[in-house]
Amino acid sequence: MVSDGRVRQSCLVFSNEGELVSRYDKTHLFDATVNDKNGQYSESTFIEKGDIDVVVIDIQGMKVGLSICYDLRFPEMYRALADKGAELIVVPSAFTYKTGEAHWHTLLRCRAIENQVFMLGVGQCGQHTPTRKTFGNTVGYSPWGNCIGQLGHEPGLLLTLIDLQDVQQCRDAMPVHQHRRLH
Repeated sequence: MVSDGRVRQSCLVFSNEGELVSRYDKTHLFDATVNDKNGQYSESTFIEKGDIDVVVIDIQGMKVGLSICYDLRFPEMYRALADKGAELIVVPSAFTYKTGEAHWHTLLRCRAIENQVFMLGVGQCGQHTPTRKTFGNTVGYSPWGNCIGQLGHEPGLLLTLIDLQDVQQCRDAMPVHQHRRLH
């Protein structure tokens, strides 16, 4: 908790031994008007934004990029994660039902394709208050944009295989990172 009482939303990674090995604090806060029962969301009232930090960690030979929820709407962040070597990017989220229904799958799939990485969107689901409902739909996408597994609007466990050769094959076949002219 910071001095003004706000907290940070964090994605924490622990080792098999239970040791904290990495932390990412959410950079972009969801202050928006949504056409749902809640209407207005103002994360900055209760949450302090994290430093602009691009976190990629090695987990048993896989380069994993960390992000949280609303960060998904900022493609430059995901390009920076890919530039830093990410092969898989995780996005724990609590997308509203309305915004999730409209954009969740599209944004995840776009980030996978444009950065040639696996994307794993882990979505909170359920009716939390009379006015707040989250979308769920935990899902994985391949670097080519194919869905590799998906849950629905109910809690569950998603198991899927990730072959890192798919990342390299995609990047070799269409080397968009090398073709990029705007840096």
